[in-house]
Amino acid sequence: MPRALTLPVWLGALLMVFPLTAYAQETYYLTLYAREDQQLADSRKQYLQMVRSRIEGNKRYPLSARKHGQTGRLQVRFVIQDNGHLEAIELVTSCEHRALNEAALSAVRGAGPLPSLPPETFPEPPALIVELVFALH
Repeated sequence: MPRALTLPVWLGALLMVFPLTAYAQETYYLTLYAREDQQLADSRKQYLQMVRSRIEGNKRYPLSARKHGQTGRLQVRFVIQDNGHLEAIELVTSCEHRALNEAALSAVRGAGPLPSLPPETFPEPPALIVELVFALH
């Protein structure tokens, strides 16, 4: 039985914000369509976790930024097309360090192309926002 969620619905797109850090962090936030069954929600979650893992695997902390103690929290927006290609990649929130801004964009660009979107799972290409954190330990 479909559940009614009280989360906001974005017209034709799925918005997801999840942090990617240099240390393990399993928290992510997902806005789902108002009516959907559990199987559909699980399919979306699985695909978006794969996207997260691909971006996380491509994230590189620039050596020059590490040497200078530069840290930052950035947000990158992108759209996944039906064929898995990433488009409209842009910084939503940048930091004062150019190297970190470029590293965040490179992490997202390097994640593509992704597997094709399951048509039953995403009726339209989703727009996603990822948060990447560059922090020294």
